[in-house]
Amino acid sequence: MKNVPMLFVTVMKTAAKKYHISVHQIDCDIEGNIRSKASALAEKYVKLLEDTVRKHPAQWYNYFDFWES
Repeated sequence: MKNVPMLFVTVMKTAAKKYHISVHQIDCDIEGNIRSKASALAEKYVKLLEDTVRKHPAQWYNYFDFWES
């Protein structure tokens, strides 16, 4: 696995013509094989995603059609 920075970027609408851009670097600070590093990165990504959706629930959109019959 390459040791390159991984970024989590969100753009949230705060007003009619205003947006808040947030950039977080996700560091893989564990030692181990590629699977353990990938798992650690995925966990950090999911945590940031969960935090973002909790802070801005009205801006979350799921592309899966739950209401399809």
